[in-house]
Amino acid sequence: MKPGVFFIAKAQKHYSDANMDDDTARAFLEKGYLKPEMFIKLPEEPTNTVKMVDDAGEPVPVQTTAPKPRKRKKSSKK
Repeated sequence: MKPGVFFIAKAQKHYSDANMDDDTARAFLEKGYLKPEMFIKLPEEPTNTVKMVDDAGEPVPVQTTAPKPRKRKKSSKK
């Protein structure tokens, strides 16, 4: 990050180059909490990521969030 301290309201925390790691910076950039102009050098993408492919060599979509739980129907007691 550029010199200075930045308050990230969504995270309710102050960040500077001393306490900002690459993973946090990438996440905040993706969410729009930070802008690329706030960095001297943008964080590099991790190189050790594994992409899954099927038998035909096509990429397999990876679910990044847990599915939402289904709501139970209330039983009607008459």
